[in-house]
Amino acid sequence: MKTFIPRCTILAAWLAIQCGASAQERVRSFRDRTEYNFQVETGASDRWNHNNEENPPLSISKAIEAATLFMTGIPREDAEDKWILKEVRLKPGNRPRDEWFYVVSFYLERGSPRAIGIQQWFDVPVLMNASIPEPKITKRK
Repeated sequence: MKTFIPRCTILAAWLAIQCGASAQERVRSFRDRTEYNFQVETGASDRWNHNNEENPPLSISKAIEAATLFMTGIPREDAEDKWILKEVRLKPGNRPRDEWFYVVSFYLERGSPRAIGIQQWFDVPVLMNASIPEPKITKRK
């Protein structure tokens, strides 16, 4: 059995790629029983041609600064707990169009020895204009 794909569907997909429609990437993070689902849409402001430009439009330190500020709103169990920077990754968007974003990762350092268990980590996507997409927050039972 042959699969029929209308030419207009193929043309529409090709036009979306050629005309710079935004790409989407998903970054998921968890904190206790809460899921933070970031839909990352890259676009023209996230372009960086690493062959011709030495540095991305946003420096790593500015990405860390934006993500650290975001993390002040993520709950901690204890006032002594701290979110600690783990790593920063530079990721391409879904299309091969030189669109990039950072993923800044943190882990939770427990302030007291009472908490032993699963390591808490959190990934924050940061676009090249230092913005962070609003996450969809889902509480789990």
